[in-house]
Amino acid sequence: MALSFNPTTYAQQLDAQSGITLKNTDNGQSGWLPKDSTSPSTNNLVLEYVYQKDSNDDKTNYRTWYPETSLMKDGAGLIVSAKIDHIRGDSLDDHIILICGFNAAAELVVAQASVQITKDSKYNQTVPPQTLAMARNDPGNIDNLVYDLLHAVDFHDYGRNTIDTAVKYSIIAIRKSVTKA
Repeated sequence: MALSFNPTTYAQQLDAQSGITLKNTDNGQSGWLPKDSTSPSTNNLVLEYVYQKDSNDDKTNYRTWYPETSLMKDGAGLIVSAKIDHIRGDSLDDHIILICGFNAAAELVVAQASVQITKDSKYNQTVPPQTLAMARNDPGNIDNLVYDLLHAVDFHDYGRNTIDTAVKYSIIAIRKSVTKA
């Protein structure tokens, strides 16, 4: 039996998270749209969304590029990687690289996030791999471990204080989008 990642499920699961609103869900692709209309490649598809913690908070904009997957030999596991842009305007987006690893049973066993802060590299962060053992053998706790490490960072600019939540919600959506078929 092979492991697979379902991008439609990812979009739906991300949209189901508290405070997340996909910018386009009516195009038959659950929000995935070409970033550049001249390229039909899945590598050009993006999912754009807004995060607002509550009605008193400002909205922050994010873009997830179509995730890449790598199946391990003999179905031993699956790696899902996603690039997330924290859209700040004027070509000053911050970038997040998220890597999630799954075992042969489609359980999340490791997650790592790297954050690149545009024009302020002293605030760049790489969260070391957070493993299933660190999460007390509960795959649902891995997203909390990554969140906690990012939440402890002072990114020194309002608007960046939602990066931790965007990463956590993306890990949850990825975890719920990987299945063993």
